[in-house]
Amino acid sequence: MKNQHMTYYDDPVEALLDMLEQLTDSEVQAAVRLIGAYQKVLRDLPDPSGWTCDDFKQWLSTSGMSLSNAAEALGMSRRQIAYMVSGEKPVLQRTALACIGVLVCQAISRKT
Repeated sequence: MKNQHMTYYDDPVEALLDMLEQLTDSEVQAAVRLIGAYQKVLRDLPDPSGWTCDDFKQWLSTSGMSLSNAAEALGMSRRQIAYMVSGEKPVLQRTALACIGVLVCQAISRKT
């Protein structure tokens, strides 16, 4: 953003419009790509606060990742990933959110 001053807004729409006016065209295009990718990913996924091992397996399939690739992408060990796949360990909300982030990044990279 060009202008970094803080302004208080009563109306969140007014705040959003003001922020959009300060963005360059390329920043707006990037934001639109990100929002589109995020919406597509969220439409197909359960709430991250309650992922099961089946949800995690579905994420692995959707992302096209092996256990080793998933471990690297999520900053975890392969063993931790295997525990979640088998249901021995729960899928924490922060892990589900990281998985969603991976899918969003994949969607954005396909669009560019």
